[in-house]
Amino acid sequence: MNIIEFNNVTKNVYNFKLKPTYIKMKKGEILGIVGKPGSGKTTLLKLLLNFYRPKTGDITVFGMDSIRDSKEIKKNIGVIPQSNWFDNSARPMALLKNTLRTRRTKNNGEIDFLIDYFEMKLANKIGNLSPLDRRKLAVINGLVSNSELIILDEPESITDSKSRVKLYDILEEKNREGASILISTSNLKEAQSICDNIYYLHNREIIEEEDQSNKLSNDKILKYYDKDVDKGIFTGIGAKLVRSGNETVFYYNSSLDLLAEAIYKSGLIDFSVEDSTLNEKLTIIEKDIVLGTDKNEEIIFEKSENKKPDEPSSYIVESKVEGSTIVIKSEDMEEAQEARNVDTN
Repeated sequence: MNIIEFNNVTKNVYNFKLKPTYIKMKKGEILGIVGKPGSGKTTLLKLLLNFYRPKTGDITVFGMDSIRDSKEIKKNIGVIPQSNWFDNSARPMALLKNTLRTRRTKNNGEIDFLIDYFEMKLANKIGNLSPLDRRKLAVINGLVSNSELIILDEPESITDSKSRVKLYDILEEKNREGASILISTSNLKEAQSICDNIYYLHNREIIEEEDQSNKLSNDKILKYYDKDVDKGIFTGIGAKLVRSGNETVFYYNSSLDLLAEAIYKSGLIDFSVEDSTLNEKLTIIEKDIVLGTDKNEEIIFEKSENKKPDEPSSYIVESKVEGSTIVIKSEDMEEAQEARNVDTN
């Protein structure tokens, strides 16, 4: 059963245009929406919660229409927002008890447990809380009602790393108890560590869905400077060449044991293996969209920002196939892909 479905959803907000979006979230799943700031993550959540209405398409939550049944849907959702909207004159305990009342549940023991768990220092009014304790209050308010669906918008905004670790621990516990968790984040490493499935959102468009259940490791980046190394050793285990030259960079997302064996076989001495950044991950996804996954190609891909303010950004694709070099420049990824297909066929 799908607890959330986006079907051909679009939305225009001023100059922001969300492209047709399809998302399915299974009941009991931890789902990540991962993208850079400004990619449209918060817009998706506002559509889900009926703060925005789609221009086209429809959204269902718990099998109900997100617009028509919004009031009933929200009774079963706990939300941890990116920014705090609390009234500074309100009392923290009164806020939490009111949340329980609106969810029609009596669970005052959970309030005390969560306050102790997150080591929150109470004050008589919300306005007297420290910035960190205000964030902790938002977290507790989203968790206290033990909702069927818990939504987090940018949990990395909790700057205290200890609290963030505790948050992910309790989310996994609530998930084991049956809660579904939706996380909107720009932190690739944290998303890959906790999520069952991830949708990557880039330039207001879902560009890939990635099942995490069969992944053997988080995405890695291998860098080295030795020009005499056989690149085929790494492409042979599924690594993707990001760039070569003075520095050679590979992207890899499979068994670390295989990667270690390949490094040993190559004879590399001066190298590094790091967690992939979100920018590197999105570059790899875009590269696959534009050029496909032909293993015989050495691909150099970049998005070039023009210096002149009146000129748009462009995609520059250099594809080396069997000794010939093709350079494609386009303002649109699909156009670059079509041009590449024509030139290489």
